[in-house]
Amino acid sequence: MSAKDYLMTLVPENEFLKALPPSDAELLSQAAEYVNFSQGQVLFQKGDIADSMFFIVEGAVEIIDDADNDYAVLATLEKKANFGEQGLLDVNEGKRTAGARASAESRLIRVSGELIRSMLRHQAQLVEKLEKVGAEQQDINRNERKLQLLLRIERSRSSLSMKTPRSPNLFFNAAHRRRHGKGNHSARRNHCRLP
Repeated sequence: MSAKDYLMTLVPENEFLKALPPSDAELLSQAAEYVNFSQGQVLFQKGDIADSMFFIVEGAVEIIDDADNDYAVLATLEKKANFGEQGLLDVNEGKRTAGARASAESRLIRVSGELIRSMLRHQAQLVEKLEKVGAEQQDINRNERKLQLLLRIERSRSSLSMKTPRSPNLFFNAAHRRRHGKGNHSARRNHCRLP
């Protein structure tokens, strides 16, 4: 099946395509082309110039926050999903808001970013919806990064406390208890009695 025909079969199922007038969906499908990516191959990185939008035909793609080479997975998208449209919005200044990499052998349909931008200029409601989704995703991403940072701090504190030697008083107290009997509460009580 051609990329054009496949994209047209997605129209009733894909939210982005459904929101377009039929003539725009048809025009979009005419510009569609198949592209293949190997597992682990990076499609684009956060901050790259956005020059296209993608639809997944086969395989899976991870949307990643690749800031600081951390590669936190924000979402995994599968067959019939689309991605890459956020970078094409004016509010994002034509830059990718996250990275993307193939998490499996993947066949995608790529559509020119210029074509998408020209369509979006006449689709105020769709642009508003996409901007709202993008803002929500950014909030989720920020909260996820905060949570990851807190978890790292907690892990580093835990590993430090495991490496910290025990206090000499703990050894003294343990030795004292052994000398005076483990279960002999009266010996401990007498020892702790104030004059």
